Amino acid sequence: MNIRKVERRLPEGFRVRRAGGKISICRAGREDVIAGLAEGGGVARRTVRRLRGRGRPAVVEAGGELLVVRHYYHGGIFRKLTGDLFPGTGRFLNELRLLESARRGEVAVPEPVGLLIEPVFPALFRADLVTVYLPESVDLLSHCRNLAASGPGRCPPGVISAAGRQVARLHRAGILHGDLQLKNILVRPVRTPPEVFLLDFDRAREGPATPAGRRRNLRRLYRSFLKMTLAGPGTSRYDPIRFLRAYAPGDREFRRRTVAAVRRRRPGFGLRRVKWKLSLFLGGGYYARPMRGEKGEGDGN
Repeated sequence: MNIRKVERRLPEGFRVRRAGGKISICRAGREDVIAGLAEGGGVARRTVRRLRGRGRPAVVEAGGELLVVRHYYHGGIFRKLTGDLFPGTGRFLNELRLLESARRGEVAVPEPVGLLIEPVFPALFRADLVTVYLPESVDLLSHCRNLAASGPGRCPPGVISAAGRQVARLHRAGILHGDLQLKNILVRPVRTPPEVFLLDFDRAREGPATPAGRRRNLRRLYRSFLKMTLAGPGTSRYDPIRFLRAYAPGDREFRRRTVAAVRRRRPGFGLRRVKWKLSLFLGGGYYARPMRGEKGEGDGN
């Protein structure tokens, strides 16, 4: 691995060094924290708890603070074949850069602390993303389902509107989310007003956020709302409209075109509905699983 090439791709304020047989990338002032995690068994020794999500991210205590260490795994149909091996380091560095870019654009995201990259073969790598842990947090999907199960009913409109404003900030910062859905929106419901954060920038990309690109992002989120509605109570059929009004309060034309784009896609949702309902019936889909444990910051990020 060419360290100088890695350095050129780092966000401002991050440094790279070798530690414990790994490449550690850390925010200035957190060098000792990341170095400690890079040591053999460092993450395992410091693990306080595990979060829900792919790979069960670890909450660790390091440097007097709680951090989330999320190991990178492939998704999709080939995930069992490819596991946690990635060609090159571009995917890891891209997420770190976009998280920091979103944060500087005043988007509410987990603070990135660094990366731990392990060379496996000349061109294959494993990696962990380290971010600051956000206590008392839960993903929006779980929050809505928990409210429905405990009696109060549907998700408060204020939370949906806050999510819309955060996604609008993300798009204004020139970042399009790669997997915008309810489980990648984090809520701190105990705060007044509730705080909302965006997670999982693994497949996000930076560039001009054109109206067409923004609408594609929002259509993906609409599918998530629809799946939640099929799964049971927790969201209202009007929640996507509330979200859209908070996302673009002064742009009625954009809202109109977005709704029209969703309606044009409705014929295609027919087959998807059958697939989703079958998944829910079999209990195999994420939206069908019981909401056990906490999905705190870092689960999808």
